Amino acid sequence: MTSTSGKPKMEKFGLQTDKSARVILFRNGDRYHVEGVHCLVHSSKFKTFDQLKLEFSKKVGLFTGNVQKVYSMDKKRIQDIKDFIDGHHYICCGAEPLNTEVIPKGIQDIFGKPEISEHDDEPKPSKPFVSSVPPPPSSSSSSSSSSSSSSTTSTSSPSVSSAPSPKKPVVSAYKESAVHSIDKFSVQTEKAKVIMCFRNGDRYHSGERATVHSTKFKTYDQLKEQLSKQVKLPTGPVRKLYLASSGKLVKTMEEIIDGEYYVCAGGETLNPDFSPTLSEHVKQKKLQEQEQQQASEQQKPQEQEMF
Repeated sequence: MTSTSGKPKMEKFGLQTDKSARVILFRNGDRYHVEGVHCLVHSSKFKTFDQLKLEFSKKVGLFTGNVQKVYSMDKKRIQDIKDFIDGHHYICCGAEPLNTEVIPKGIQDIFGKPEISEHDDEPKPSKPFVSSVPPPPSSSSSSSSSSSSSSTTSTSSPSVSSAPSPKKPVVSAYKESAVHSIDKFSVQTEKAKVIMCFRNGDRYHSGERATVHSTKFKTYDQLKEQLSKQVKLPTGPVRKLYLASSGKLVKTMEEIIDGEYYVCAGGETLNPDFSPTLSEHVKQKKLQEQEQQQASEQQKPQEQEMF
């Protein structure tokens, strides 16, 4: 039976509900926002658009206050919950207008262009399956080949049988298992990294201890949010992380070294005026590097004399 209202036919069994839209949110005018904030939008959870904007305010954390306006990538303002599309990116703004000059790094390639959802793409035609094994010979060809082979063997002199085709080497998918044996009953997980974080330009800060693990922080932005709560910079949230011994800017969470000291900064540059504890650590680190260089230089002539 078809419904006269034009709505799709309701199934007899199963949960009758709409699919939730998973959207990715970015802060307006924050060029250091790379990963974005994931949020699920569903009409049963948020009855009005104002309730949804309150949820966005808690998750995104705008510097200018609560979320009042939401824009899509083609600079169109979202007016209703139904306007959100699954998998699309959006910019959250407060009372200020949309900043088209300072764009977050995570959406610089797609900003200003209409997004294409995954279900809009036409499915590519699948290629026909071609078997690498040749088909078996037919009965007629097999009989003719057998007769010809018998005639040739009877007339010709006995020859050496043809050599069998070389077999392909079997490549194992577990090459690393031979070198690194995995313990059967141990917990297979990475070791957590413990670091000390200091405020940029604060000579009286004794440092904050932070534990970095891939299961606790899925993205680098989540780690910076946690450091913002612990370090409490006077200039705002943590946007940059510097290695204290070399002054190198940390760009990914994989670059963090266990047991090192780091300086947390906002939008400002690194201030070399460190606290006493941090400056002592930097001096000890440089002395260790000099000792390692001297030891390596002493080993080189000894190795040359041996050869």
